[in-house]
Order: sequence, then C-alpha cells, then structure tokens
Amino acid sequence: MGLQDDGIRRDGVGAPEPVQDGEPAGDLARENAELRRQLHEARSQQQASAEILKVMTRSAFDLQAVLDAIVETARRLCQCDYALV
Repeated sequence: MGLQDDGIRRDGVGAPEPVQDGEPAGDLARENAELRRQLHEARSQQQASAEILKVMTRSAFDLQAVLDAIVETARRLCQCDYALV
C-alpha cells in the first residue's frame, strides 16, 4: 500500500492557473472533481496506514492481529465485500 503524489504543492507554488476567458466551466468542474477524488483517496490511504501502524504497535507479538488489520483495511479501501490472505 503506497501513497501517490497528487501533484499539488502545499506551499502555493504550482497552484492551478486562474480561469482563462473562454475556458469551459465544465472542464473546470471535471478537473475539480478529479482533484477532490484524488484528495479523498490519499486521505483514505493515510488513514489506513495509520490504523495498521496502531495495530502493529499494540500487537507487536501477535502477527495474526496485524495481518487481520491489513486484510480488513485493504478490503475497505478496495470497497470489497470480503478479502482473504
């Protein structure tokens, strides 16, 4: 499970260009929706990683608990009904 760079710099450098005259609003709406989707995905992945790290910390000697957490997190991220290892 890895995080991908969404290409957005948090320091304002490389921020999206301002709207140009004649640019279709639909294109901007689609781009905005895609950026929101990418942000949601990145946040979900970060949350999943944090949850797994918590389980690993609490269950240092319980490998089954760690594997169960990894499988459950992967199932949730993939929006599946079940997952197996």
